[in-house]
Amino acid sequence: MVIRVGSNSTILASRDRGATWQETSLGEDAMLTTIQFLDGEHAVISGEFGLFLTTADGGAHWVPGSRISDDFYPYAALFSDPSTGSVSGLGGVIVHTVDGGRTWTREPNRTGAPMYGVVGHGGETWALGVNGLVLKRTQREWMPTAHGLPAPWLRAGRSLGPTAMLAGARDAYSLSKFRARDLLDTVEWPGTWRLIRRHTGTALREIRHSVSARSLVKEAQRLVPGLTLEDVEPGPAGVRAQALARDGTLIDDFLVERTEYAVHVRNAPSPAATSSLALARLIADEFAG
Repeated sequence: MVIRVGSNSTILASRDRGATWQETSLGEDAMLTTIQFLDGEHAVISGEFGLFLTTADGGAHWVPGSRISDDFYPYAALFSDPSTGSVSGLGGVIVHTVDGGRTWTREPNRTGAPMYGVVGHGGETWALGVNGLVLKRTQREWMPTAHGLPAPWLRAGRSLGPTAMLAGARDAYSLSKFRARDLLDTVEWPGTWRLIRRHTGTALREIRHSVSARSLVKEAQRLVPGLTLEDVEPGPAGVRAQALARDGTLIDDFLVERTEYAVHVRNAPSPAATSSLALARLIADEFAG
C-alpha cells in the first residue's frame, strides 16, 4: 500500500505501486502535510487547521481525532506508537498527545523557532530547525542542544514589518540594486500607475518605512510604546512577484488562460500552489475545454 496526502484534504492510495490511485477527500479546503505509518495497519495524518486522522486498518478508513487548536499548521510529526507522538508547526508550536490525538498538550519551545523535522534517536526525540537549530525533548520541554545553535534573529527577537515597496529589479534584495530594463517593464504597464494613484498615501508611507528605520520604529511604537531605535537592527529582504491587472487591481487568485495551442498559468499565488492538486484540476479542465 502506498499513500500520499496533499491539498483539499486529499488522500491517495495505491495497491499496485502507483499504477492506479484511489482518492479520498474530507471535503475541506485544507492541506494535509504529514503522514506516518507505525506498522502495516496503523498510521497518522496531520494537516492544516489542526486536522488529525488515524487509521487502524491500513488506510481503508480514516478516523478524525480532536483538532489541534488555533488553526495549527503542522510541519512535521513523529509517533512512537498509535497513542503517543509530537507534532511541530507554524510559529514554533510543538504539541504532544498520549491518547491518539483525543487531547493535545502544548509543550514549551523557548526559541520560538519553527521546527521542520521531528526524529527519534537513541530513545529520545529531537526537533530540527533552520540554521542548524536542534531541540531535544526533555521533561516535556524542547531545549536547544550543543548540536546546533539558534539563528541570531531568533534569539529573543521578533521581526518588525514587513514593509513593501516597488523593487528596482527582479532580484533586488537591497535598496541599492537597480536594473533599468526590469524597472522600465514595471512603469510601462498601465496598471502600475493606476495602482499608485489609487494608493498614493500607502505607497509613500511604505517607501518611507523601507528606507528609514526611524520611521518604521515610530510606526511600531503605536503598538509597542517602549520600542526604541537602539532595539532594532537590519533584517533580511525578500522579493515577491505580484500579478497586476491593467486596471490596477492586484490579482491574488489563480489565473489560467488558454490560447489555440497552449494553456498558460499566468498567476499562482504561492509556491505551494504550483504543485497543488486543485491547480492541476483547473489546468486539466481548461485543457479539456
